[in-house]
Amino acid sequence: MNEKSEKLGLKYYGGAFLAASLATYAMCRKGNYRVAFLFYSRCGGGGLNFYKQQENGKLHRFFAIDYHSFWDHTKKEKVKKLHYHRGENASQMKKHRPYEGGW
Repeated sequence: MNEKSEKLGLKYYGGAFLAASLATYAMCRKGNYRVAFLFYSRCGGGGLNFYKQQENGKLHRFFAIDYHSFWDHTKKEKVKKLHYHRGENASQMKKHRPYEGGW
């Protein structure tokens, strides 16, 4: 990779981070959304969690990007890798969906 492409990469990732930050801020201001960065001491990792406040006042986690150890059912071993959670209910949110280079 040459110097010019490295600079373009930094600009791209910086712009993407800024756009994502502004979109998240707007989402939190406009609606009943919350964002929390949490550390998971039990499994040694952390994650960025997105919540929506329900009418009863409780927070519903609907998306999370995590990096921690968990049991991989395909490899039959404990792994520590980047993954995400998404879903409407608790059984969908429990699934560790691996990050495979795209959302």
